[in-house]
Amino acid sequence: PCLLLFLSSVYFKRKNKAVYYALFALSAVSILWNFDSGIMVFVSWILTLCYLEAFNSDKKIMIRNIVRHIIVGAVSIGLIFGGYSAYAFLRSGHLPDLSLFFQYQRLFYEGFMMIAMPFPHAWMLVALIFLVGLLLSVKKWLVKDADWKNASIFLLSILGVGLFSYYEGRSHDATFYLPLYLPLILLTIFADAIYSLIVSVPKLYGHALLFLLVLFFLFSFPLSIIYKSGEYYKWSSVGLQAFFKKSDTPLTKNIDFIKSHTQEWEGVVILAEAFDGVYYGESHTRSVLDIPSFTEVFFKREADYAVDFLKCN
Repeated sequence: PCLLLFLSSVYFKRKNKAVYYALFALSAVSILWNFDSGIMVFVSWILTLCYLEAFNSDKKIMIRNIVRHIIVGAVSIGLIFGGYSAYAFLRSGHLPDLSLFFQYQRLFYEGFMMIAMPFPHAWMLVALIFLVGLLLSVKKWLVKDADWKNASIFLLSILGVGLFSYYEGRSHDATFYLPLYLPLILLTIFADAIYSLIVSVPKLYGHALLFLLVLFFLFSFPLSIIYKSGEYYKWSSVGLQAFFKKSDTPLTKNIDFIKSHTQEWEGVVILAEAFDGVYYGESHTRSVLDIPSFTEVFFKREADYAVDFLKCN
């Protein structure tokens, strides 16, 4: 998502063809990288291009360009998925099972891991920011204001709504913070627009109050940091002391034990709750089990596979 924001801002200003095709390739790859965020990156990029074409007064050119964007997007997905499938087949002798794309969506959005959205909650403010962004985009389209900033607002709003699905599927506060950089960027753009209006048209007291409200959301965090400075200092000092500490710990002793009983890149099984990834990485071994870390095992078939493997080995 962050690469999309950066490259799209370059494209909006310069309409560079290389950036245009690079974004299609990137957004197609992102679907393989992480389906939840990747599909939103791809859809947001396509919809933003269509939004820009909607400002064209010539309907035939508008429709032709929109169709071209969709075709380029479809070809990009076909090439990326085809290339990945060929690579996977050459490496493993099997084509990837694309149905597995949706197993986590079923688990988190309609299954066992789902957490219902609380009400009332701060997510309502975030939803309001995205709604304002979409309404502003519609307003700019109605008045045919095709400024690149308006395209940025539309992209941020669409992408923000899409990425907010993480929180919708598992409404935990730790998940709520992850996509908050998008509404903060939108608030910054809103503040800039309101300030420009106040400067050009004096005595807009309502706008001035709105401007102060936006600034409050953007810059109230220093007050929180000052209020919690004692806790931040405690966390930082403990972390730094541990980082520079040279004496052995249970973790380093276990790593030394693994190294002394294995060869580099040997396939082994490490059962260590949340630490198995650290042990594999630091000991330069690899997991011989074809499953994620045991902290990421959600399905019975994965647990059964691990048990059957250990029985036979």
